[in-house]
Amino acid sequence: MLSGTRVSLLLDTGSVVSVIPESLWQITSGGEPLERETGTILLTEGRRMCISGVGVEPLQLGH
Repeated sequence: MLSGTRVSLLLDTGSVVSVIPESLWQITSGGEPLERETGTILLTEGRRMCISGVGVEPLQLGH
């Protein structure tokens, strides 16, 4: 569960950051705005991805 919303995610426990669609952020955060952050992150295949912002959400694993 992500902020009380049941979601299906691929979780990489070795990753420094986790990326979710901005639309999922809007649902799980109750519409809270992201902290605006510009820049890119480097993906495992070497490609760069632009980020829209940064936020923190509680994650509960299991049932």
